[in-house]
Amino acid sequence: MSVRTYSLGIACFHFSPKEDIAPSKWGEAIKSGLESVASVRDVEITDLGHFVSRYDPILEWGEEEFRGADSYDFELHPQAGMIAFTVAIQERDQEKLNLFGRRVVSPDETFRVITMYGTSGPATVVQFDGGTDSRLLGAQGVFVVREFLQREFKRAEVEIDFLVVGPSPFHADVSVHEEEGLELAGSPFSVIRERTRGYDIIEVQCPTQATMDLYRDLFAELQFFYECVRERGRNATRAQSVSRMADALVELYRVPGAKGFLKRLWWSRSQARELLIGVIQAKLGEARSTASMQQEFQRLKESMSVTIFDHEVSEEVASDESEQLKAAEEVAKLLEGGAKKEFEIFVLSTSTLLGAAAGAVAAVLAK
Repeated sequence: MSVRTYSLGIACFHFSPKEDIAPSKWGEAIKSGLESVASVRDVEITDLGHFVSRYDPILEWGEEEFRGADSYDFELHPQAGMIAFTVAIQERDQEKLNLFGRRVVSPDETFRVITMYGTSGPATVVQFDGGTDSRLLGAQGVFVVREFLQREFKRAEVEIDFLVVGPSPFHADVSVHEEEGLELAGSPFSVIRERTRGYDIIEVQCPTQATMDLYRDLFAELQFFYECVRERGRNATRAQSVSRMADALVELYRVPGAKGFLKRLWWSRSQARELLIGVIQAKLGEARSTASMQQEFQRLKESMSVTIFDHEVSEEVASDESEQLKAAEEVAKLLEGGAKKEFEIFVLSTSTLLGAAAGAVAAVLAK
């Protein structure tokens, strides 16, 4: 009877050519880049399909500032397919790179890294034999692999970029027990989750014949989770842009004296209106993305046998930037009202002064 127990770390790794490249050459470029790292072997890239890019759509308001600046957005990437490889990391490197406790996580020094692409984007699992502590090492394995690959990519001057979307490692230690002929009542596999103050401990039991079903559901859930993370990152960046506009408007009102008064007189109302427009557009963008994520999440739950990360996905879908946008909106409304009042006082004062001057001229002419 075949039995296998191993640690499973969760992450979101993406590999991208540094130069613009045709979709037909993408897989070849990734494989060549990975194989240029001496510790990487057994590279498999299969079933790539339907390449897309976040650069293709017309950018919404606020996105120009961060496009391509971080891992919220990927350049050309497939919406189907797999990148898998084995990386050998010696024990001394594991101890050096593992900031969780300077310990070896894989005694046989072997890690299998699998990134699956779907319509929501990529997600990654790192498989390795953690020995007697397999149930406690999944996240540490991801951390060691991530740090090792980042270091080796720099050393080898690899012609592809290694991008990571957080949380990577995901905040859970997963172990999988596969057993041929294992019978489970009411489900193709079972999940036991122990909540802890740190990383939750998740133990999965799965008949060997149901392994494909397990990974299909696991990757679908994780791909959607990391897409929600990236979407919330975009929303947060838009909100931060709006907040910077609000800060600039507040600073304008802190300029003292006649110089500050004149600046506010001519510029503050237009800036306040621009800020309000930014708030409205950011709210609309967030509302659209939230509605889309809620709809997709419901569809995903209905299609899966067992959801493992329902809590984490629910939190990510529900997260928003409403407080930050509300504060910026209040600043805009308050200072726009103040600017209007200052302008009215200026007009009234000017009219009074001009009226007095005209009266004085008339008196002189009457003499």
